[in-house]
Amino acid sequence: MLPWVLSRMPAGFRAIVADNGSTDGSAEIAAAHGAKVVHAAPRGFGAAAHAGPAAATADVVCFMDADGSLDPWQLPLVAGPVLAGTHDLLLGRRRPRTRDGWPVHGRAGNAVVAWRLRRTAGVPVYDLGPMRAACREALLALGLTDRRFGAVCEARGKATPLTGHTVTVLRTWMRERSGAAADPPFPTRQGRPLSVDAIQWRLAKHVTAAASSCRSLNRKHVSPHVLRHTCALRMRFHAGVDIATIALWLGHSDIRATQTYLHADLALKERALSRTTPPNTAPGRYRPPDTLLAFLEQL
Repeated sequence: MLPWVLSRMPAGFRAIVADNGSTDGSAEIAAAHGAKVVHAAPRGFGAAAHAGPAAATADVVCFMDADGSLDPWQLPLVAGPVLAGTHDLLLGRRRPRTRDGWPVHGRAGNAVVAWRLRRTAGVPVYDLGPMRAACREALLALGLTDRRFGAVCEARGKATPLTGHTVTVLRTWMRERSGAAADPPFPTRQGRPLSVDAIQWRLAKHVTAAASSCRSLNRKHVSPHVLRHTCALRMRFHAGVDIATIALWLGHSDIRATQTYLHADLALKERALSRTTPPNTAPGRYRPPDTLLAFLEQL
């Protein structure tokens, strides 16, 4: 099937075959049909998936199985949005036409792993994506370490959830910065990543400026760790990110440590209280008098 797969490569796509220790002459067949062959070790999908992008030179790389179950002619469908800059990673989803088109054990295993990814990482994935496209620099920057068969799950779980507004601001800043894709997004004057001390100094500078108009900041200790909690709250309340995804992003070993963010959601509490409103009660919100507010402030 390898010659058929290589013959179906669309125009503008260059085939790189990662040989993971095959003994059936696949490497020689691929080279004879014009593909670039790279050898990946140790044995495992992760090693092959890393060797391909490492040997590529294009800005966008695609992955697909070469067993004939997928048609390379469909690669532009997954590569197009990545080339257009609207996505950094795009996964294709298999839809079997016949019952025998996908073995039952493979379909069941794929469904279980996809379900676990949705539960733990909050990624809306329903297939592990045997055909996918990604920005090469962004993919290598993930620093994937699994060279065996867990690389697919590792890649899905290492994506940081961002709000749409944050993505727009970052893309605008990256264009204004006019740096290379591998450069740190917020470099020093020497082009190196900001150190912890530099981040703390910049934060203290802006907190001091903000305190002139918001005096309550003078009584608060604002640190980068506080901003970490603020980012988690914004992801939960403004972006609707699942609490399990936030726990994974924060590095919490137990999701119960992340449940505190639910208690800070006033809108969620209001919705819960609205469902327990006694009958024959006039709608509206309670407006406490100034005397009650002054008493609560003194507590």
